[in-house]
Amino acid sequence: MRRPALDRRRLKALLARLEPERLRGVYLARKMRALPHTEFHSANGRLPLVPGLRDLVLGRRRPGAGGAPVADHVQKLDGVCSRYRLAPGSRILEIGCHEGALLDHLRSRGYSNLHGVDYAEYHGSDLELGSSRGGVEIDYRGFADADLGRCDLVYCFDTFEHLDEWPLFLDRVWGALAPGGVAYIHYNPFAGINGAHSPGTVDVPWGHVFLKEDEHLAMVRDADPVNGDANVLFVERFLNRVRLVDVSRRLDSLGADFVLLPHASAGDRVLFAELFRGFTPPFVSEELFVREVELILYKPAV
Repeated sequence: MRRPALDRRRLKALLARLEPERLRGVYLARKMRALPHTEFHSANGRLPLVPGLRDLVLGRRRPGAGGAPVADHVQKLDGVCSRYRLAPGSRILEIGCHEGALLDHLRSRGYSNLHGVDYAEYHGSDLELGSSRGGVEIDYRGFADADLGRCDLVYCFDTFEHLDEWPLFLDRVWGALAPGGVAYIHYNPFAGINGAHSPGTVDVPWGHVFLKEDEHLAMVRDADPVNGDANVLFVERFLNRVRLVDVSRRLDSLGADFVLLPHASAGDRVLFAELFRGFTPPFVSEELFVREVELILYKPAV
C-alpha cells in the first residue's frame, strides 16, 4: 500500500508553529488565562488590565550592569566583520560602547585600529576620555562632539533607541563612513510589548503604545513604587519614540544606501490575540510586533 504523498504546504505550516518565539507566545498566553482580567478605561478606549502581566512577560529579564559582552551581540558583530571582510587594520568605531567589552573582543580577534564613543552623563559620570579593560581608547563626549574619523566599520548596539537627537546620529554615522565603509546599527523599537525596556512595561498590554503618555507614566510609577521616579525619568528622558518610517525618511534625505530589517515576533502576535480577546484596541500597527531592528548602511567605494 502506497503512503500518501507528503503535503509540503502542511509541513511548512506545522514547522512554522514550532518557531521558538511563537511557542513562547503560546506558553505565555496559557499562563495569562489564569490571571485576572479587568478593564481600564483609557483616553484611547477600553483596554484590558491584567494584574501580574508585567512580571509574567518580563520573567527574570531585568536591566543589569554590563560587563561581559552579550553573546548575541558578539555573534552579530563577528558576522558583520566576516561578511564585509574587514582587514585587521580597518578603522572600527563603536558608538554606545559602555566599558568597551565588544571592542576588547575585537582586539582579541586581531583588530588593532579600534575606537569607542559613549556619553558619560548617561552613565552618571563626567569623564571625557577613558579606555576599556583591554586598553582601547573611549571618547566619552558623545557622538555629537567626538571626532569619529573616517571608518571602515561603525557599529552600535541597543543605543539608538535612547537618543533624542537620532537624526543627528544618523547624519554623523553616514558622514563618518569611508568609501566602501559599512555601518551596523541594532536597536529595540519602542512599540514592542516590553516598551523597548522593562521599566516601561505595565499591566495593560502594550500600555506604552495604547495609553496616553500621562496614563502610561502613572502606571510605570505605580508598578514599582520603590523605583517609580527613576523609571518614569528613564522612560521620559532615555527612550525615544522613533518609527521605522522616520528612520527611512531621514536616510533617504541623506542619499544613503541602507537596508532596514525589522524582526517581527510571531510570539507577540499570539499574545496580542489572547490579551485583547473581547476588547477592541484603538489602533494596531505592524510595529507592535517588532522585537528588534537591524539597520545596515553602506557607502559605495569611489
